[in-house]
Amino acid sequence: MERIGKTPHIDTFYYPNGIADYLTGVNASQTQRSDIFHIKTQRDRLQIEVALRWYAASEVKYRHILHSFPCTAIFGQAFGESFHPDRDLYDTLHITSFANQVRTIHGGTHVEGLKRGVIRAVEAFHPLSGSNLNKKWQQVRSGLMGIVAVMLPAPEYSGPVKYKLGNREVEDIVATSIETSLSNYLSDRPEVVENLFYFCL
Repeated sequence: MERIGKTPHIDTFYYPNGIADYLTGVNASQTQRSDIFHIKTQRDRLQIEVALRWYAASEVKYRHILHSFPCTAIFGQAFGESFHPDRDLYDTLHITSFANQVRTIHGGTHVEGLKRGVIRAVEAFHPLSGSNLNKKWQQVRSGLMGIVAVMLPAPEYSGPVKYKLGNREVEDIVATSIETSLSNYLSDRPEVVENLFYFCL
């Protein structure tokens, strides 16, 4: 709410399709390589919602600011934390995560599950090089922006503040949910698979 003169000014934000609409809105100026991938599901007592879309922008433009002081100062203030230059700036800017409606700035097991699910789904169509998850993730994430939100009965966070989700069971459930749905999504959209291979792999 913003006060203009003596009259309060209130802006209302409404997204009827949840995080899928939010992702579309915040990236409206970007050139798209795919339509929105969106799932909303529940496994056991874990509620999961994920929205993903590949855009034409690549991670190249972020490399030159990764170790810069302005980057540390600006993004540290923006995210309410001390931004460390060794952290992965691309993931911080492109993957937004929530646990029980709390913004998990440092990610956590739900974000790791997202990465594993995306990698497995893409590998069903094209082999990825690299011996670990991080190297494979770097191949598929170029231009990818996403949101993952989970609701669970007893969230566990790392550290004194709720910046990182720590529930180990969440990773496997999120990964499996994304892998299954994203594989079906890609199999129905050969043009997305072709663009992904051309631009990313």
